[in-house]
Amino acid sequence: HIRAVGPWTGNLRSTYKEPPYSKIFLDGPFGEGHQDWYKYDVGVMVGGGIGVTPFASILKDIVWKKKTGSVLTCKKIYFLWVTRTQRQFEWMTDIIREVEELNVDGDSIVDVHIFITQFYNKFDLRTTMLYVCE
Repeated sequence: HIRAVGPWTGNLRSTYKEPPYSKIFLDGPFGEGHQDWYKYDVGVMVGGGIGVTPFASILKDIVWKKKTGSVLTCKKIYFLWVTRTQRQFEWMTDIIREVEELNVDGDSIVDVHIFITQFYNKFDLRTTMLYVCE
C-alpha cells in the first residue's frame, strides 16, 4: 500500500499498481522518525519538499559532532531529498555544503542525493549549471 496524499504519491501508487512491476514493501516510521537516527549503524533519511526540515538539524548536528571530535554511533547516512524546484533546494545549500566538506577526507559518513523534479526552462542558466554539476 502506498499512501497517496498528493499528486506525486498518487502517481507513484498508480505506477506500481499493475504488473510487471515488482512489489514494494515500505513501511514507516510514522510520526517523529527523526528522533532516533543516531541509534543505528546506517540511517536512510528521505524527505520531500519542505518535509526535509527535520533532517536539516540532523545534518547540522553531524557536522558539529565531526568538527568537535564527538563520537558518532551512526556510521553511514543516506540523505535523499526530492524537491519540486531549485528554489526549494537553495535554502539548504549551506548545510549541504558543510556536509559535503566532511566527505573530502575520505571518511564519507553522509551520501547526499537531491532530485529536482521540475525545471522551468530547459536552457535557463540555473538549469544548465545543474546539468554541469551532475
